[in-house]
Amino acid sequence: MPGNALPAALRELGGLLRAPGPISPPAGLERDRDVFVFELRALFFSQWLALGAASAMAAPGARAAYETGPRSYLAVRDTGGELRVFRNRCPHAGHVLFEDGDSVASDQLVCKYHGWRFALDGRAALLPHLPESARATGIALEPLPIACRHGLLFVDPRSSEDRFGEAPRLQAPAWMEHAAAGAHGTAPTAANWKTLYWRVPALLARLLGVEEAGLQWQRLDTLGFLAHAGADAVLLRLSPRGSQDTAVRADWLHAPQAGPAADTAPPAPAAGPRSGADGHRAGRPSPDAAHAWLAQQTAAVLADAAPAPRAFFDWYWNALGAPTH
Repeated sequence: MPGNALPAALRELGGLLRAPGPISPPAGLERDRDVFVFELRALFFSQWLALGAASAMAAPGARAAYETGPRSYLAVRDTGGELRVFRNRCPHAGHVLFEDGDSVASDQLVCKYHGWRFALDGRAALLPHLPESARATGIALEPLPIACRHGLLFVDPRSSEDRFGEAPRLQAPAWMEHAAAGAHGTAPTAANWKTLYWRVPALLARLLGVEEAGLQWQRLDTLGFLAHAGADAVLLRLSPRGSQDTAVRADWLHAPQAGPAADTAPPAPAAGPRSGADGHRAGRPSPDAAHAWLAQQTAAVLADAAPAPRAFFDWYWNALGAPTH
């Protein structure tokens, strides 16, 4: 990648990385749109993406939307029991097909914009206002390659002619193969994804109610992370929508014999008890409390004013595939 193709803030960062020691990054690294667009192309969709717990999609007719930055994916278990993932947009005008909270009573996916309907296997069922001549073009939702690893659903986001290789293998407890899906929560932030990225271990520890020093976690893709403690696990995704707009999603999973209401829990963290006054626990929040709990813990880690470590900038530079500094 030629150096002159880099946005100005990235070229400045490359110069700073030539010297040892801590980095004081250029302000444009977190606010400039050209940096964000460069990251979209180089980082966010360049590998398999971890979406969520496969067990959440066990029943025929189940469907769930997963946001990964500016893109959304729709997982569907059709009436024959086959699990599929599509881009969550209507091929007509690009409108979102399904959002969390939409009814799942129908055996079709219905676009709210012009009423186009698709069977759960992606075939077109009803295409209003479309000329007959256009109906013969084979309009349908294109399924993307998927894989299940240790109870997690992965998708290959690339086009059919440019697929990745095998989905990643994980280091995870054996119980995750049959994990029970727990609550999930989403928290919007006005932060750049990089501000959140290097704070992920602290956030994962809070969400599981364990000490950060003893946390068992791994990065699944650029913006997806998995941590586990005892009979609980959490899948965390950062979803950048813009330079200063990043959503955080957490999906909790539990050992099948335990379930979200089990009495046994990992050790309490030094920062406070696992059980809250509202009745939920770190590691196993109630469905009603999950969004607020995630927002509270995300705000807490963002309040830490410590600067990003040098190791983060070295990782970031290498992940971009930028010229050697």
